[in-house]
Amino acid sequence: MAIWCDSFSKAGRRGALAIRRMPSERSGWGLLIGSTVIDPALRKANDDGLYGNQEPELQPEFNLRGRYRSGGDGAWDLLMAGVEIICGAGPVRAVCVLVHGRGQVPADMVRMVVEHVGLSGIRWVMPGADGKSWYKAKAVDPLTPETRASMDDGFATFDALLAAERAAYPGVPMAAAGFSQGACMVAEWVLRGAKVEALAVFTGCRVGAFDAGEAVRALDGLPVYASCGDQDSWIPLSAFQRLCAVLGDAGARLRTDVLPGRPHDISPAEVAEFARILEALAERGPGMAEGIA
Repeated sequence: MAIWCDSFSKAGRRGALAIRRMPSERSGWGLLIGSTVIDPALRKANDDGLYGNQEPELQPEFNLRGRYRSGGDGAWDLLMAGVEIICGAGPVRAVCVLVHGRGQVPADMVRMVVEHVGLSGIRWVMPGADGKSWYKAKAVDPLTPETRASMDDGFATFDALLAAERAAYPGVPMAAAGFSQGACMVAEWVLRGAKVEALAVFTGCRVGAFDAGEAVRALDGLPVYASCGDQDSWIPLSAFQRLCAVLGDAGARLRTDVLPGRPHDISPAEVAEFARILEALAERGPGMAEGIA
């Protein structure tokens, strides 16, 4: 079997590759239930036409290589190295693109969120940033062309993953969530036009010089949960509140929490509120995603 996909590129510049196959389509691949394989034979040159072994000082280990993972249903996913997917028990009832913060990896989101949600049928899709950062600047720094370009690379990755999940699970509702820099990324992604059915912003704000003059899409009652500590070390409360105002003005159905003394983390209370939103989303079942604005 051969797969040709232009989206498989260095650092997500054309978006992450994500393909899903069910058991009847995986004959000959030799995967066991729940197994993961990194395939050195599946590779793609980067934007400069070079493979990872031709510039090892620049490209991370296993960059541009394919990874296969089979789940409890025997299906397998073909992913860009760095993307993690975890499926809860039972049929998929909802999908969440969950984005880590600066200096983190997808495993941190598993530890901080996934392990504590405790819901069946949730499929977690967790992309990983090149160098553990979606952009180099602080969120409250002036917005530069470099930061915009880095964010656009991340959005392209999110777009590709969301499109693959919608194709694999038609009609299943999709959510987006993120922590810290990841929260800033998913908030901006949705405000710029990403179509999801729920959003959670754990300690985030608008990035750089985005203000009321920057066009945002109408959110038309989108369920949004946003939370922050009152003295967070990375996201000033005033910046978080400005984001909440933008979300509200765009028409989101918004719930916000400001937690006194909470460190730069996600508290059990925040996870519990997010789990409540996810469960309500999942209970609406297939068909909810059809015809979203």
